[in-house]
Amino acid sequence: MLSSFNVLCRGQAAASEAHHCANTVVVGKAQKRFDHRMNKRLKTTFRHLGLIIFLCSCGQESKKYTNDIGYIDPKTAFGDKNFKTCKNEIYEYYNSESNAGYKHGKKALWDSVLTKYSVSLKESGYLTFRFVVNCEGKAGRYMVIQNNLDLEPKVFEDELISQLLTITQGLKEWRQVILENEPRDYYMYITYKLLDGKIIEILP
Repeated sequence: MLSSFNVLCRGQAAASEAHHCANTVVVGKAQKRFDHRMNKRLKTTFRHLGLIIFLCSCGQESKKYTNDIGYIDPKTAFGDKNFKTCKNEIYEYYNSESNAGYKHGKKALWDSVLTKYSVSLKESGYLTFRFVVNCEGKAGRYMVIQNNLDLEPKVFEDELISQLLTITQGLKEWRQVILENEPRDYYMYITYKLLDGKIIEILP
């Protein structure tokens, strides 16, 4: 009788241990999936942060205005050469009012870009257009910044740059930034993240 009881106990213990192991495996797999998702999100976040830091530092060697950290030279910029700023001080978008940006919002910007974009080149990377929005909400003085997906410098095909520059210049209505009760000029940028020629993200 005692022998049968011991066998039963060992069987129950083995079953319990097997159940515990199975639960551990399930939890372990779930934890790995969670860690993978978090790592992916963190990598994307740091990549975007790195891009923003990179954009902030562009052009530091060619400063013209005291408060400027990314001066765009009108002589070398793309766009209308008659474009005028209202003052000789241009604020960084990152330091200005939160209402800066495209007047009709991100979705309208996306729709406007995607309905016009038709390049079939299989290019990947970040193609950025940095420009000035004046106190009247008009955009001009475009410059191009080209990087691969690791934020290393690269050169995109002229066809791709030309079409996205034209599309970006076609985005006419930008919000005014009011600082100290006065409309101001500010820097803005649009970054197209491309994967095999497809626009998969538009920043900011």
